[in-house]
Amino acid sequence: MRKLLIFMLLVGTMSLFAGLNIEIDFETDVVGEAVDGVYTSEYFHITNTGDTAEYTIGLNVIEITEGWFMTWCHEDLSNVDLFEGCHHYTQPWTFNFPADAILAADFQINNMGDSEGMANFEYVITGGDLEEAIVLPFTFSTDQEVPTPDPLEITIDFGTDVVGEAVDGVYTSEYFQIANMGNTAEYTIGLNVIEITEGWFMTWCHEDLSDSGLFEGCHHFTQPWTFNFPADAILAADFQINNMGDSEGMANFEYVITGGDIEEAIILPFTFRTVNYVSNDNSVVAPNVTSMSNYPNPFNPETTISFSLKRGSQVSLEVFNILGQHVTTLVDNYKSIGNHTVVWNGKDKNNNSLSSGIYLYKLTAGNQTKMNKMILMK
Repeated sequence: MRKLLIFMLLVGTMSLFAGLNIEIDFETDVVGEAVDGVYTSEYFHITNTGDTAEYTIGLNVIEITEGWFMTWCHEDLSNVDLFEGCHHYTQPWTFNFPADAILAADFQINNMGDSEGMANFEYVITGGDLEEAIVLPFTFSTDQEVPTPDPLEITIDFGTDVVGEAVDGVYTSEYFQIANMGNTAEYTIGLNVIEITEGWFMTWCHEDLSDSGLFEGCHHFTQPWTFNFPADAILAADFQINNMGDSEGMANFEYVITGGDIEEAIILPFTFRTVNYVSNDNSVVAPNVTSMSNYPNPFNPETTISFSLKRGSQVSLEVFNILGQHVTTLVDNYKSIGNHTVVWNGKDKNNNSLSSGIYLYKLTAGNQTKMNKMILMK
C-alpha cells in the first residue's frame, strides 16, 4: 500500500498558501527492496509556500547497521540556491529553507548486500512559524527480519531481602532463573559482594538448563566473578550464606548484567540478615519492571504500550514530546503483579490530536524508571 503524507501548516490568515507542504507518496517504513546491495527511495517534495518564513531542515541518522552508509540527494526545483547534489552522511547536516523553496529529495542506503540490518533516520524541520519541530521518520530494513533480542527474562519468585531464615548456620535461597531470549545478543553476568560480615562466606551454585556451555556447579566467593551469557542460554542459580550461627550480621550482594542490547546495567540485588541484626538500609529490592514496549511503532492513530511487573506497586506512565515537555499521563495508580497494556490515542491531556513526530513514554514503578521512544506518523 502506498502512502500519501501531507502536512499543511498555515501561517496567519493573509494567505491560504502560507506554511509548508510536504508530500511523501511512498512507504516510509520499507522492508527488503534493495537491488545489488543498494536501496534508493522515490523522490519526495518539501515546499515552503510562505512569503517570508525561513525554516531549517536537519538530517539525522538515529540508528544504522555497522558497515552500511547513506547518501541523500537533493534537487532545487525553485532556483533559490538550495544545496544540490548528493551528501554522504558522516555527521548531522542542516541547511536553510527560504520562502518559495521547493526541494525534491531522495536517499540511498548502501552496502547491504553483505549483511542484514536496518537504517533509521529522519528529516527535522524547525524555525519559521513552527512552535514544535516537524519530524519525518524513515526506516529501511533488509528482507530478512533483523533478529532483535527480546529483553532478558528474569524470574525471582522469593524474597530478595531476607531476615533470619538460616538453618544450622546456613541460609540457602530458592532457585531463580535468568533466560536470554534473544537470537544474537551475548550478555555478561557479574557477581559482586557489596558487604558481608567478617567470618561469613558465600557460595553460588549454577545449573545450565540450555546446554549453552555455561559454568555449572558451585563457586565459593573470593573475588568478583564474571561469565558470558550467550543467546538462548537459561541459567538456574541459588546461593548459600554460611557461618551465621556464631554471629549476627548481614550479606549484601548482587548479580550485574551488562552487554548485549542493554544500555544500562541490570542489577539484581540480594540481602540476607540475621534476626537481631539492624541495618541502616532496608531499601534493597529487585528490579520490578521486566519488560516494556509499544506496538505498532511507528503508529497512527494509536499504539498499545505493554509492560510487566514482578510485583505490585504504584505505577506512573507518562508521555513527553521530543523537547521533554509533558504531553499526558496514561497511568497513575496501583498495578498488580503481571502483564499490563495501555492504549495511547496520540492525543494530549486536553484531548487534542498531536502532530507527527517522536514521543517518549516513561514508566515509573516503585523506585525504578524506564523510558522508550515511539513515532507518531500521520
